Amino acid sequence: MKWRTGTRTATLIPWTPSAALVRRGGEENARNILSVEVWPGSLTFFVNGEPAARVAREGIETDGIVGLRVNHGLTLHVTSLEVT
Repeated sequence: MKWRTGTRTATLIPWTPSAALVRRGGEENARNILSVEVWPGSLTFFVNGEPAARVAREGIETDGIVGLRVNHGLTLHVTSLEVT
């Protein structure tokens, strides 16, 4: 997970496997729900409802424009992007 501000990027969490991630099998599509909860002191990242990682919120701006940036090496179909 990276945090991008203008041309600067910082790695919040290095790529880490998760047992909760559903992998694609053959021609079948895999469905995964990724979410982030923002609390006063931390951000918690979830994969299919299971906590995958937590980082301190200090120094991370969580207000503003929301977006989704995906690595060029992935095949991805986004059905919903919600902010609540």
